[in-house]
Amino acid sequence: MKNKWSTLFLMMSLWTVGMAQCPPQLVVCPDVTIQEGDEAHLWATGCQTYEWTPAFSLSDNTIANPVATPTQTTTYYVTGYNVGGTNIVVNGDFESGNTGFQTDYIYVMGHNMSYGRYAINTDGLNVWNAGGHVYGYGGTGSFMIVDGADHPNATVWSQTVNVQPNTTYAFSAQVVSMLNSYQSGCQALLQFCINGVQVGPVFQAPSTLNTWVQYYEIWNSGNATTATLSILNQNQNGTGNDFGLDDISLFDMSTCSATDSVVVYVEQEEPMQSDTVVREICVGEMFEDEVFFITPEQTNQAGTFYFSKIIEGDSVNRLLVLCLIVHDRSYVEHREVVEGGEPYDGYGIYLSEEQMTNVHTIDTTIVLTNRFGCDSVVHIVLLMSTLFDDFSLYLPNAITPNDDGLNDYFCIPQSIQPKIAGFQIVIYNRFGGVVFLSKDKNFKWYGGDRAGTKKNVVYNYIITYSNLLGKPTTLKGCIVVL
Repeated sequence: MKNKWSTLFLMMSLWTVGMAQCPPQLVVCPDVTIQEGDEAHLWATGCQTYEWTPAFSLSDNTIANPVATPTQTTTYYVTGYNVGGTNIVVNGDFESGNTGFQTDYIYVMGHNMSYGRYAINTDGLNVWNAGGHVYGYGGTGSFMIVDGADHPNATVWSQTVNVQPNTTYAFSAQVVSMLNSYQSGCQALLQFCINGVQVGPVFQAPSTLNTWVQYYEIWNSGNATTATLSILNQNQNGTGNDFGLDDISLFDMSTCSATDSVVVYVEQEEPMQSDTVVREICVGEMFEDEVFFITPEQTNQAGTFYFSKIIEGDSVNRLLVLCLIVHDRSYVEHREVVEGGEPYDGYGIYLSEEQMTNVHTIDTTIVLTNRFGCDSVVHIVLLMSTLFDDFSLYLPNAITPNDDGLNDYFCIPQSIQPKIAGFQIVIYNRFGGVVFLSKDKNFKWYGGDRAGTKKNVVYNYIITYSNLLGKPTTLKGCIVVL
């Protein structure tokens, strides 16, 4: 096994280490005491990423050193994560050669590189006559050397692995530019996908020759038990567009974490010879009496707040302190799959059989009162079971954008739209260039700019969509603009 550390680094980490420890050696700052109105500078070390709670009084709850501004004594908990455990990807460093993955590219040996071909080697000079030496990440070992295809959506590398549901994973790879790839506009444009869905933005290979740069994104498995990892190159430029891949990895983030806490004590000055009045209100409410006027803007978050005023008496002045306890409102979202035509009674809402007949979705809200007397909003979405029946998406193969009201544009039928959750369409011209991209299932495409629409032209499209249960489907086809 060669000495590679790329999969153990997170690009956004403030702490740089040679090898991530598992479990992490989390170290947290000691407890701190501040005066009311001051701020406390918290810190933690020993991990690659962090998550602090509660977050509402922190400057940023995802960094190592947030600034805390609590109004009362608060215990903050921090969980630190390292990428640890076992890389789920098989042969991600290509040390076992040309095995363990799928590709649309053609494998070659020796100096036979051309568009859409690849090799597994320890030095780019062994498979190309030009460009000089390019070695695997870390300076030694094999890596995947790729001559980018001159058409889009060709899979460079793909592998299916088993994953745990509802688990956070780190997906990463090392990328290098080779030969003429460093020229302007010639770098590879890599699209990293899991189960057909792009993860993170399109990743551009580095502009400097022979410089390794890491792609890194976080992905949650949701209900999935398998993950198909794919890498596609969307650059169709025949010049340059040559790159290398190494250390492709998928790590379970939850297997390498540690949690600790720190207390910020808030000292509040005790007013001398004062009276204290305690009042409780809800977030955003206005409090007003003969002495105090508190606006909704001053009570926009939950907590305990103190206001004081000097009241002039007959002989002496006294300090009146208002201890205002602001309770949070609550918001609950409830989603439920129900059988159409049967009555529904729950969460304070009753719908009869007649109201449930031939209705696909019911989306409503009701207002209740919580234990503090504050309004609580319950958002209810009832999904009729008919929405989850399997359906096929049939689309026209021609449009006539002449504004006669007939077949003027390409779109998804309105009867199908309520059954679609995730959605994306990409339309390509005959050269493979992207002419239209949308994630809106209500899109309308007129064949280009209305003033510059080309007639009698064939376009190809790829549609990726899922039903309301998250089942993904990919549809490919063509559309003629007449």
